Amino acid sequence: MASPEGRTFAELQAADNRCLDIFGGCDPMRRLVWDTSNFTAQTDQSRGGRSTARLDQDDNDQTFVMFTGSLDPRALDPPAAFAAMRTVETWIAPNLAAYDALIVDVKESDGKDYTIVVKDTPLERRPDGRLASTVSWEYDFNLRSNLKGSGRMILRFTEFKPFFRGKEMENAPEMKWDNIKSISIMCRSHFGNQEGDFTMHIYSISAYRYRDLSPEPAEDKIIRGPSSRRKRFIQRVRQSFDESFRPKSSSKAVPR
Repeated sequence: MASPEGRTFAELQAADNRCLDIFGGCDPMRRLVWDTSNFTAQTDQSRGGRSTARLDQDDNDQTFVMFTGSLDPRALDPPAAFAAMRTVETWIAPNLAAYDALIVDVKESDGKDYTIVVKDTPLERRPDGRLASTVSWEYDFNLRSNLKGSGRMILRFTEFKPFFRGKEMENAPEMKWDNIKSISIMCRSHFGNQEGDFTMHIYSISAYRYRDLSPEPAEDKIIRGPSSRRKRFIQRVRQSFDESFRPKSSSKAVPR
């Protein structure tokens, strides 16, 4: 679908710089190779669990990465298993103050619930070597209703929720999108609601700017996956700029 100005998503990106590549390329015609050395595994093994996580590239097609692993809540009490790939401490994040949302472009997935976790505080080590607890900003999603679990998930900054040690915070300080310190891709058990192997193939994670558009863009509908705390589906209105954003049928995600 063209924008209100009659331009495609790629044309808007080039002319207005509204899309910023973070990992991979947000333009479907210009896929970029991920640097997987910027990521490291962070799982419940740090507290006695057995979950695993990996981020790999396909030898024959490096335009996407494969986030895979296994959730095993049986060794934990409570059974809050998690497996994530987190950016390393030396990763330098872009300044996202001029943007409004993250776009996760998923090639295919297994329909499990996934979470993007963003932190704006430095990663510090405790004396035992584990990372100290800090506030994290989280967004849960899934593509279970879509063919092959593919689609572009639009994660507006205003809808990220602050958590500290697994509990949602009230009166949290405002998230500083100009001072990001880490980004994680996570799969977790939601206290026993999901377990076992998981896989999600991702083309890109990018930032997008919606503000200052005139006239206001047409709205397309997607439904976000269930939050692990609220355990319900939340319907939101989303805006899109090319045909891959427009649903071809009623769906819980924007099909490719």
